[in-house]
Amino acid sequence: MFEQEHHDPLPSELQPRLSELLVVVAIGAAHVCIELAASVEVTRIYNAAAGIGLTAYLIWRATTTNNILRVWGMRCDNLWQALRVQLIFGVPAAGCLILFGLMNGTVPLPPSFWLVCALYPLFGVAQQFVLQNLIARNLTMFVPHRVLLAFLSALLFSLSHIPRLPLSVLALIAGFFLTLIYQRHQNLWAVGLVHGILAGLAFYIVLQQDPRARIIQFLTN
Repeated sequence: MFEQEHHDPLPSELQPRLSELLVVVAIGAAHVCIELAASVEVTRIYNAAAGIGLTAYLIWRATTTNNILRVWGMRCDNLWQALRVQLIFGVPAAGCLILFGLMNGTVPLPPSFWLVCALYPLFGVAQQFVLQNLIARNLTMFVPHRVLLAFLSALLFSLSHIPRLPLSVLALIAGFFLTLIYQRHQNLWAVGLVHGILAGLAFYIVLQQDPRARIIQFLTN
């Protein structure tokens, strides 16, 4: 349906890495185990420690590997093209969420939604970085078929949301389509923006949660 971008073979330092895939899967699995077995405070401490360690590694890679940012989709040359294609999924998905909210009385949205809508794309970019670069990109070593790759990547991503089953299902659906489209036009900003807006809608409309307090706590700590 879309014309796929063509890429020249990458040098060895830019190739997918099994070690990254194993580490991010281990981090996600440990997160689920801790959330099931321990308190919310322990889970937050673990997530913060894992996030700091992962960020340090990514900064090291970004400063020691030429062109890695572009490979990671941190580019602007195809931003509008990628965003237009991502919106082919994003707009109908948002419409479905709003329709669900109208049917269940969770629409209209409260004023705090607009704060979340403005800030949540930052979280969307971070989560899509993990999905697209640490999971999907590294899975290409074993799964060359793009549809199967998108499904398996989204499945791993959704499992990290256990035990919140509704959130896991939404992550699986959105992760599959966003990853499938991302493979055509690799731009992290576009997919992160769409992810963030859909996530904000899902929290208010489907999960009936207000992420505002979590965002304020994250920004002030």
